Amino acid sequence: GGSTGLNYYMFFGGTNLAGWGARRMTTSYDYGAALKESGGVGEKFAAVKGVGDFVNRFGTQLARSEAIEFTTSDNIKDLTVGVRRTKEGTLFIFIFNKDKKKAFRDNVQFHIKGMPAFNVYCSVEPLDSKVLVLSQANGQCEWYPKEQTLPERPQSSSNCSLTWYVFLFILTAHLPCC
Repeated sequence: GGSTGLNYYMFFGGTNLAGWGARRMTTSYDYGAALKESGGVGEKFAAVKGVGDFVNRFGTQLARSEAIEFTTSDNIKDLTVGVRRTKEGTLFIFIFNKDKKKAFRDNVQFHIKGMPAFNVYCSVEPLDSKVLVLSQANGQCEWYPKEQTLPERPQSSSNCSLTWYVFLFILTAHLPCC
């Protein structure tokens, strides 16, 4: 029980200076890469960071967890669900929304052997995945991946560019002529 769906076609974009895409034209692309050729980041970077944070926090527990049998309410035809449990009792509930257009927002009832039935409100965007971590140790539940804050791009200063032009002009104006 689990979920797969993370695929890297390209992690960072760039220019292939060794080859040509067409006559006198280099190939440069980043097709949705997490890190753009220009150094910028976007939604894909946030998604990768969120998954990385989850794996960093729970990777060891998750690797040693076991898939367990469960049943759910009948309202999940567009979801793929898997449940894993650690020896300490922490549950990892993986939820993937297979619908390409419609978000899933509803309660899902879970029946797991040896536990009372429980309801979970799920809000999963189209073709998105989430993991609910239910800790037996402290009774807390948290959804992952967490919302990520993207780093702010540095503010470019037009004065900086102008300063360089002025500096180069002064430098070249004072060079001895050959």
